[in-house]
Amino acid sequence: MHSGIVEKGEGYVKITYPLYPVHVQINEPKKNTTKKKFKKVSGQNIYSQGSPFFRKIIVQKMHEFLSNIEKFDLSSYPVEIEMEWHMIPNFQSIRMIGEKLSLGKQKDHYKPTFDCINQWLWVKTFEDVLVKDLEILQDDNVSFISSSGKITFVPVEEYEDRKLVFIIKESDLETREKWLNLFNYEYD
Repeated sequence: MHSGIVEKGEGYVKITYPLYPVHVQINEPKKNTTKKKFKKVSGQNIYSQGSPFFRKIIVQKMHEFLSNIEKFDLSSYPVEIEMEWHMIPNFQSIRMIGEKLSLGKQKDHYKPTFDCINQWLWVKTFEDVLVKDLEILQDDNVSFISSSGKITFVPVEEYEDRKLVFIIKESDLETREKWLNLFNYEYD
């Protein structure tokens, strides 16, 4: 699996995950009796086909992928987290057929019909990774993350150019002062 690439700048940290997994394997085949099964990573799949068993496996695989980065420190709290989702426009037609990936047909002037917000699972899992796996944040509650969930779709021409980009920004000074006054919260 590809690691995330961490880039630190003035007031932000950007983590890029090239070639992120669109599907995850959800079973362990037994000696030639079971085929590998895959599920597309999407909040919609969790919501509409919400088996706790599948959710646990999918999120576990996402944790493994997202936690494979160099650890970094944040300079102030609260922070804002947003995600850029770089994907081909015909995302909804990508399928795993057996163990083979099918990209479907992408026509000129293709009109996507999927919702950006259905990628919320990546943002939530990333926040959990920052807390539980990497211990970069003490918690992912509003004391530490004042804004979360903005997802921007960025179309790419080739499936191999897909990536997730998480941007962690310092909240503005007014927000930071308000948090300190309202919550009287001391950050370590």
